[in-house]
Amino acid sequence: MIRKILSIGLVFLLALGFMACGGGGGGDGGSSLSKNDLIIMLGDSITRRTDWSALLPDNTVVNMGRDGDKTSGMLGRLGAALAQNPKVLCLMGGINDFRSGFSASTAYNNLATIVNQARAVGVRVIIQSTLYVAQGYSNGATINAKVSALNDRLVGLASGDGKQFLNLNSQLSSGGWLKNEYHDGGRLHLNGAAYQVWAGLLKSIL
Repeated sequence: MIRKILSIGLVFLLALGFMACGGGGGGDGGSSLSKNDLIIMLGDSITRRTDWSALLPDNTVVNMGRDGDKTSGMLGRLGAALAQNPKVLCLMGGINDFRSGFSASTAYNNLATIVNQARAVGVRVIIQSTLYVAQGYSNGATINAKVSALNDRLVGLASGDGKQFLNLNSQLSSGGWLKNEYHDGGRLHLNGAAYQVWAGLLKSIL
């Protein structure tokens, strides 16, 4: 009788251990997202120019990148994004602000408004670092100085519940410039290898 009780107890403990180790779907690290939980990628052409559904096949993804979009435009489209009831909003912006001469503070204020409005309705926000341009890009040093200033402030914005900062530059850039092996030849937009790296980093925190 005692042996039987011990055997039942052992099975119970093993079952608990299995449940603790098991992860949810939607990410390599064991995500709490289900297949039907919507992820929205909000950004400019750097976000738009790939197939996020192919890169994140375990998730349901809507690509709301738009060519030439500034952070003010992203803020204007936020209502349409939130109307789709996303679970996660992945945000990147600012490079077109800087190409047009706007300040890091302008981009930050728009992005902060997006983050705060999304969090207010319960959406988890992943703030992705604004990417540098590659060496040789017109006015690249000035643009990248603004990128650095913006990202420094975004790190602080991401602290707190339901917000997270994903530093894409840690892999895609070096010395404050986009690596040559990761742009498409124009020194601004990414190639396929870069999107694979981006998706891998994103999967690790979804």
